[in-house]
Amino acid sequence: MSNGTTDLSAGINNLASTAAKLFQQQAEMLTGVLSNATQLIGPFGQASLDAANSILSAASQALQTISAAIVKK
Repeated sequence: MSNGTTDLSAGINNLASTAAKLFQQQAEMLTGVLSNATQLIGPFGQASLDAANSILSAASQALQTISAAIVKK
């Protein structure tokens, strides 16, 4: 009878070990996905900031030109 108990105990230990390994692999995959997504989004974010800066600079220069034209009259 103790052999049946030992088999059950070993089975439970194996199941717990497998579940822990699966959880660890899922965590590693999620970490990898987030890392890759961050590396992919980074350049697009910088490009967006550069584009917004250029647009605001152009708008500022246009307003300065308009202001200068109004003041001269």
